[in-house]
Amino acid sequence: MSDVEKENLGAHVELCAERYATLERRLETVERKLDDIARGTDQTRMLIIKSIMAATGILSLVISITIVILGRAH
Repeated sequence: MSDVEKENLGAHVELCAERYATLERRLETVERKLDDIARGTDQTRMLIIKSIMAATGILSLVISITIVILGRAH
């Protein structure tokens, strides 16, 4: 707190209002960034799930083909 604020209530109120406005802007920036991170996380999670599903399908196909080939060999 500056000397002016200590002696002048109006100056103190005005400076506090500016401080709160600055804090509000910074908080909004943080909230936007957190929203962006959440969206990115959701997209990444969906991509991982789709990749696992595709890999499972391919693995199932390879196992099925192997079983068919081994079954014909006997």
